[in-house]
Amino acid sequence: MKPSLRRRIFTRIGRAFGIHPDVSGLIGGAMRLANPMQAAMPGENLPAASRVIASGLWNYSFFQFYPDFEGPFWVQRQYNPEDPAFIPRAGSLLSVNLTHRNWMGFRGIRSPFFAMVDPAGALSPVVGSYSIELALIRGDRLFLPSKGDLNVIQKLRDAAPAPETTYRIEDFEAVWVSAGSSDNPDLILSSIEYAARSRAATYLVISIRPFNCEGAAPIHSLHYQPAASGGAVVGVNGLADLMLLQRPEYVIFNDLIGGDAYHARKPDLTNANQ
Repeated sequence: MKPSLRRRIFTRIGRAFGIHPDVSGLIGGAMRLANPMQAAMPGENLPAASRVIASGLWNYSFFQFYPDFEGPFWVQRQYNPEDPAFIPRAGSLLSVNLTHRNWMGFRGIRSPFFAMVDPAGALSPVVGSYSIELALIRGDRLFLPSKGDLNVIQKLRDAAPAPETTYRIEDFEAVWVSAGSSDNPDLILSSIEYAARSRAATYLVISIRPFNCEGAAPIHSLHYQPAASGGAVVGVNGLADLMLLQRPEYVIFNDLIGGDAYHARKPDLTNANQ
């Protein structure tokens, strides 16, 4: 397509959607500045860039207008005016992780897929997927590692590609270790050990979140099925993704209208298996 024809098409589209008339010139100028040799733009850049732009728009729309949802580690900082990582958003329509891109990727020996763990320990089983978080409930208070409510220590288990995250507060400690399976390249294995030495009722929360280290990972459906073996299977977006060896005492679902399940009405914690 000739540049003149491309400009005319863009101008007409811009008028129809109320796009500022300077946009076409700015984009064209940016392309010339970034590509002075007029070389063809690498085709592999477009899929990655389009995903980042779309995710940035989703992040802006979600975290900006649904502040009651507890965001991941990077959101808790970039959106907090009191945090050194705060980034004023002003009129920008994109929100991406610019300050805490220090997550860890790992996989099994024969696995083609990478999993990710962020600085607060949230696990994304596959790059770009939803994340799994740990939290703590004691009394009426919710403790979130992403907000700094728990002390978080991370290291590799025995120098292997197995991230180990330790959560501590007062008389509670939990250790979460993840690694790729050596037998099944499609599996990520996790072990969570915890100990509470308080008389106060303390509950460990495992939550499935619709975002990850970079942003959007929409969840359209969730399904919980107790297993005859005593564990349970959790389906995410129609796939049996999570297999729990131990059945949780309580399961709470919520949606966009109902709000964050972290803040949903808690069940009576004196009755098990609800």
